[in-house]
Amino acid sequence: MKKIDLQTFAALGLGAGLAVAMVWFYHVLVNWNLTQYAIAIVVIAIGVILLTLLALHTRGEKKAVHYIWKTALSVAVFLVVLIGVSYIINNVVYRGAVLAGQAALFLCAAQLCVLFALLVHGMAKQGMKAGAAIAGIGSALAVIAALLIILLGDTGWALPEDEYFAQLDSMGIYANLAEHSLPQTAIFGIVVEHFEQARDDGRTSKALIIGFDGARADAPLLTADDPRSAIQALVNDGGKLYNMYCGGDPPFFQATSTSPGWTNLLTGRWAREPEGGGHGVSNNGIVKAPGAPPILHTYLIERALVNQAALVVSWDEYFAHPGAIWYHDKAYAEANELNINWVNVPYDGDIVLFNAGLIEIQDLANDFIMVTLDACDYAGHASGFSSDSPFYAEAFAASEHFAFDLIQAVKARATYAEEDWLIIVTSDHGGVGTAHGPQFAEMRQIFMAINKDLNL
Repeated sequence: MKKIDLQTFAALGLGAGLAVAMVWFYHVLVNWNLTQYAIAIVVIAIGVILLTLLALHTRGEKKAVHYIWKTALSVAVFLVVLIGVSYIINNVVYRGAVLAGQAALFLCAAQLCVLFALLVHGMAKQGMKAGAAIAGIGSALAVIAALLIILLGDTGWALPEDEYFAQLDSMGIYANLAEHSLPQTAIFGIVVEHFEQARDDGRTSKALIIGFDGARADAPLLTADDPRSAIQALVNDGGKLYNMYCGGDPPFFQATSTSPGWTNLLTGRWAREPEGGGHGVSNNGIVKAPGAPPILHTYLIERALVNQAALVVSWDEYFAHPGAIWYHDKAYAEANELNINWVNVPYDGDIVLFNAGLIEIQDLANDFIMVTLDACDYAGHASGFSSDSPFYAEAFAASEHFAFDLIQAVKARATYAEEDWLIIVTSDHGGVGTAHGPQFAEMRQIFMAINKDLNL
């Protein structure tokens, strides 16, 4: 076996390292976009050149340019193939909702092929045995990294769909079976129908949506016997609790995350629809285009179904800056003088969202209000999205109590007897471990509690 020269060792070693790194990137960044890919390529290329220069300087090599271009060429081949494969996996095959384990295995296969491709010039120098050994070691490292992510990662212990569905059905609190879950997009139509219905009782239609960010479908069992449960209050008022799902329909999956979740609800569309017309927000960090379907607040006001609406949130990524999800919706509403109160409060616990929501409920001019409560998501990312986590269970109970008090504030309105309120408590996504985004059942399954029996 011939001695491996510095250039070949650097190219193949970095190739193997990058393969392992790409698996980890997929674990953290479920849906890279083209800009992020371009930045990654530039950063890695610069790093490769600097590392090669340092190694050559240490050895006192004088023909640095000769080594640099060959190393850069080898790594460029690796990056183009591996990043290209990963992009196709995530944005073409799985449409922004790839599972970490699937990504890891696909990237391992790509890495194996690329490492052999990198040996085209190295095989002649080192011989077949050395080349095969290098490729084998690199591929083994990538496989080990993939297995570690699948077995030990945040999403490694997700329940199979049938097992999780059986668990939800056994709880006995849902009006429908998990396999007959309603799509998250259905809430849009329920709200619109409420405002469109012909009235002959003289009452005015009103609606309130309270969102629990990151609340799993099994969480409502935690407060089933709690006298201050908002969900149970709605059921006791003649309503029902329904199984729902987020994350899109095949083959147009989308991330089980906050931005697409609430946008599904507010537009009545998935990010991608079979015949077009989706809202386009397939993951966090994507701005809903000006021409995409409008959110409920705009839709209801422009059709004269309501006079004034309010949206209460605490995350700057909703509408606070030009890169926020609904920034164009807010700009359009302000340009057309639509009566929408865009309330964005700095987060310091759900109490700040409760107080802001309370103000909007007490404003008798508001016809439609949506308030998001974020404690479950914070707790899930910190200690795990699990009913077995005391921190998560405590956060869910606290959100339930705040929501209960908001419902009581609705009933305390001076004009309540003259109003017909539709009240919904729901979630944007679930979670497994400390993560969400992929298509595991525990991430897709959410709930909707509603104060009316709509025979859904």
